[in-house]
Amino acid sequence: MSTRAPEQPTPEQVSIWGWCARTVVLMVFVPPRLAWEVIKRVPRAIAAAITLFNDHLLRPLVTLFRDWVIRPLRDFVRNYLWHLLIQQLLFGMVLTPLGTVLLAYFLRPIQRAIEEWLWRRVLRPSIPWIFRTAVKPIADAMGWAVTMTWRWLVAVPISALWQRMLRPGGRWLLVAVIEPLVTWLLVWPAKRLRRWVLRPLAYAVVVTVLFGWRVATTVVRITVVTPCRWLHRTVLQPLLAAVARAWRALSGPVRWAYQRVIMPWRARITEVWTALFGG
Repeated sequence: MSTRAPEQPTPEQVSIWGWCARTVVLMVFVPPRLAWEVIKRVPRAIAAAITLFNDHLLRPLVTLFRDWVIRPLRDFVRNYLWHLLIQQLLFGMVLTPLGTVLLAYFLRPIQRAIEEWLWRRVLRPSIPWIFRTAVKPIADAMGWAVTMTWRWLVAVPISALWQRMLRPGGRWLLVAVIEPLVTWLLVWPAKRLRRWVLRPLAYAVVVTVLFGWRVATTVVRITVVTPCRWLHRTVLQPLLAAVARAWRALSGPVRWAYQRVIMPWRARITEVWTALFGG
């Protein structure tokens, strides 16, 4: 049995123009691409070098310099130089006597001169003039502005609203609604109760005390029970039925107006107020 050797691939035949094109590509396009790759790698190399320098050289040097130079020098200056030289020698022997001399022979005369001239000659006479010429006119102008604002924005609208709407409306409500309601619901029933109930009842009590129980019972039945029954059947029951029908007739429209008109408008006014002025 014979084995066949694997077939070898036939090499590609490149023409002279192909070799020229490859030469041009190698000479024109490859060097800029290599230069671009180098340029891209340079910042990374610089950043890596800076990081390496910072982490392994600069930071340990700074820490060493801080721990072994700055802190001992600071402790020396704070504990020795400040307490001994500056506080005791400089303040105690130099600045304090110098400040005393300056205060006694230089600053106090200047203070007295300033008080004498500035306060007595300038500020003290000018304060009343400033008050008369500036403060008082400004205060008067502000008071006038506040008064006019209050008058035209609050007092006049409230007065006009009271005189043109609230007062006539309240008077009409009192005359047309409240007085008839009070008259028909309180005064007239009270008069009829006094006339038909209380007065006969008082008479019945007197008769009972004077003439005895039986006579009083008869008199009370004739003078009180019968009129009261008649009053209840002929006057009070129809009146109360009419009042109940009127109440039932008015309660539905009033409830509808409250639920369908007043509450939606109230909600809309609340939303507008919240949108304009906030919660």
